[in-house]
Amino acid sequence: MSKINKTLLRRVRNHILAEPRRYNQRKAAERVSKRTSSCCTRACIGGWADMLEGDDVRKPGDVDLDRAAEKLGFNDRQAVTVFYGDWPKEFEAAWKDSTPRDVAARLAADYINRIIRTGEVT
Repeated sequence: MSKINKTLLRRVRNHILAEPRRYNQRKAAERVSKRTSSCCTRACIGGWADMLEGDDVRKPGDVDLDRAAEKLGFNDRQAVTVFYGDWPKEFEAAWKDSTPRDVAARLAADYINRIIRTGEVT
């Protein structure tokens, strides 16, 4: 079993918190207007992991969540849990379109912090 890449998780967390509007857990990655995100990209935890680590992703359409799972050290179950939304109740509002982006980003960061702290995906 791979060890969770806590360094990459921290980078993803910090990237999301630096500009919450570029976080959207419902899409792996997408191009958006500069009004939405200064980098014109919005992505989920897996999307940002794939784009931030290595140079195999040049644009949102190149994101591969299987590759992101490998980079993060997630097994299949962990990847499905984090990328596809089987999150603990206290964090699940991050998935709702009605949740303000800053709140959703903070919830995602808190969930990432839990994974970093415990070394487990629950």
